[in-house]
Amino acid sequence: MKKRVCVIGVDEFNSKKLNAFEGAQEYDYHSILEVSELQHCETYDMAELMSKAMDQIDDMDETPDAIVGFWNFPVTCLTPMLAREYNLPHLPLDALIKCEHKYLGRLEQEKIIPDKVPAFDIVNPFHSSPYESVSIDFPFWLKPIQSFASQLSFKIENKKDFDEALTVIRDKIHRFADPFNYVLDKVELPESIKGIDGYYCIAEEALPGVQATVEGYVHNGNIDFIGAFDSKRHRHHETFFSYEYPANLDQKSIANIEKTSTKILKNFGYDNSSFNIEYFYDKDNDDFWILEINPRISQSHSDPFQKVDGAPNHKSMVEVALGESPEFPHRKGDFKVAAKFYYRVFDDGVITKVPGDDDLEAIRKEMPDMEIKIWVDEGVRLSELHDQDSYSYKLASVYLGAENKKKLYDKRDRCFDLLNFKIDSTE
Repeated sequence: MKKRVCVIGVDEFNSKKLNAFEGAQEYDYHSILEVSELQHCETYDMAELMSKAMDQIDDMDETPDAIVGFWNFPVTCLTPMLAREYNLPHLPLDALIKCEHKYLGRLEQEKIIPDKVPAFDIVNPFHSSPYESVSIDFPFWLKPIQSFASQLSFKIENKKDFDEALTVIRDKIHRFADPFNYVLDKVELPESIKGIDGYYCIAEEALPGVQATVEGYVHNGNIDFIGAFDSKRHRHHETFFSYEYPANLDQKSIANIEKTSTKILKNFGYDNSSFNIEYFYDKDNDDFWILEINPRISQSHSDPFQKVDGAPNHKSMVEVALGESPEFPHRKGDFKVAAKFYYRVFDDGVITKVPGDDDLEAIRKEMPDMEIKIWVDEGVRLSELHDQDSYSYKLASVYLGAENKKKLYDKRDRCFDLLNFKIDSTE
């Protein structure tokens, strides 16, 4: 009999990945909640989402064997909360909060790996003098204690930047603060963060170096790493541009990062879940610092894993959620290198043309391996989009593979030229 796997917010891209690995035919996937209820929303009512999800699960003929999710908040919280309700393998909620609450996460990391944690301060954006709580020198980063994809995250170079960032944060922080506070109410919080809810921010030291991310899973306390990625920012902007696999780090550096990650995960009590952990790595000084722990697979890594290793990370996600020990392939794919690239613009305007099916088919004739997700529609004003970082607008995500980095970048440039988005900046 097929095992029943409830998937929270499945879309076309992830549906393909859920069926793109050996053994996927043994699973019967059930979609729970719509993507439109979980992404790009004005507000998120966590109580309503929990209730609706449980009603859908209860309407199934039989109880599920696993519940999985791969989106950022609120899905990172909904997934273990729902799995707990049905007594299924899940990430313990106290470990979840140590990942999702950025300030608590830093406090806990500081106990475990003090020399790998940037300086940080808690900031109440609604205090009459919020800057008084900041002891870090410029530049530093300011962001809510619950946010993702660099939303409401600002690099602060001076007091003017700080004041301007707080004006934006005060206006928009409720979008994630309210649903996150629902989650915090479900957990016995440590005294160190009592009263520090989703309406607070964290200021963090700006770190040197390049970014790298390790991904893996924990099953019954056993930690395994399945790959390391370069997380590259745009050359001229503070925004992510690509996730490239395998990482351009030597094995000693990767081993040191994995050793540090193992120490954190064990001390957090992290179990029965996938993860990806982001770091800054300073090649000049051969040193690194932790940025954050994401309690989920990275969708950005899924297609590169498939292209290089032969399976998307959805494989390990499903197997862990079923209480099984995953077996993930290594270098069994069709390409030596692969990446997810962001097609971004940095000025506001109205989208007047997006690539249509004929355009995409023409590109695929040149690059049969291309996967693409278009994030905008014609007629949309970029500044009105949700879930953008503070410095750019995301138009598309493009996934490509190649035999080497030069060929990969050549394919990227050709693909971007052919996409031919059109934006009217005068409207």
